[in-house]
Amino acid sequence: MVKKFITAWGADPVELAAHPEIVEHLARFDLLSVFFNLDSFIPRIKSLNPNCKIIGYRDIMGANENLEDWSEINQHEDWFLHDLNGERLVNKNWGWCCLDIRNQEVRDHQVNYMRNKLVLGFDGVFTDDVWTHFWRNQWTVDESLVPEIPEWHDEMRSFLQYIKRQLGNNLVIANTPNDADYPYDCDGKAEERFPYAWPVLEEINALNVISGAGKYYLAWPRLWENWTEQEFLYSFGCFLLGVNGNNAHYGTDLWASQMGYYSQMDYDFGGARGACYVVEGDLYGRDFDNYKVLVNLSTTQAYSVEVEGVTYNIPAHSGVIVPWEAPPKKSLVKPVLVGLGLLELTAVIAKAGT
Repeated sequence: MVKKFITAWGADPVELAAHPEIVEHLARFDLLSVFFNLDSFIPRIKSLNPNCKIIGYRDIMGANENLEDWSEINQHEDWFLHDLNGERLVNKNWGWCCLDIRNQEVRDHQVNYMRNKLVLGFDGVFTDDVWTHFWRNQWTVDESLVPEIPEWHDEMRSFLQYIKRQLGNNLVIANTPNDADYPYDCDGKAEERFPYAWPVLEEINALNVISGAGKYYLAWPRLWENWTEQEFLYSFGCFLLGVNGNNAHYGTDLWASQMGYYSQMDYDFGGARGACYVVEGDLYGRDFDNYKVLVNLSTTQAYSVEVEGVTYNIPAHSGVIVPWEAPPKKSLVKPVLVGLGLLELTAVIAKAGT
């Protein structure tokens, strides 16, 4: 079955206590990201699903007055980044103040906070806002007043590496668009708006490479307002085209339609029969032992395809998951080889595999 994950950021502990069915719903997922204030629910979730990994949320470059450790952070002006007028940089979308991740005291504070929370039963941390570079257009002041920090990428890498070293075997998963190095500096990454943020084939390939390296890859559509079944089948289908290994997860948020769960997530797909392939045009497929997955990557053109005598019409930006009787896998019966050289041996094996 597919590994599935869900975020429940901002879930109210009081509400969860009053609605145990929500806790039971969260326990059906393989990986769960929550705020650290839900620690009291960890024993219940683990009793329902001992294999569920629960990771706590922490923004590693942003802080505001809503944080429980704000009073300590706020005492250290040198922990913050400032504009050219000396005022703290404030994110224009989310309202947090930007921390200077180059500052070792900032790094130590963040790691100590995480470490103190992990002893409550969490399996790791979800590190948010792991920027690939320092975007100067994200602040409440004009870009001309924002300093340039060309070393940001390398500093963020060293920060991620520091967090991972300090937290040891605990999971460290970065929410980042970076596919090149950040996922390998920790335990993996989350990709928001998968597969919509980048060219779709690039995202599918990144998923395949990163998860194939054993790293976590959280394919995360985040389609709260447009979470239709068609969009689910499209995004889930794209995930299935690229999934490679046991640490790739697909999922969205508790606030999404159907509370982030569709029954197809629990289909027994069996093993992949190979990589994805072009069926025709922008229609891609991938064969598993028990299902054939077809995904239409076109935004305009529909396709029809026949599988085992049944015709499936696949609209633009959609997909289908078709149960099928997969052909038997070719088995290589090793012949008895006596006195053959390397070239002859290679030829016999190649012939036996046809």
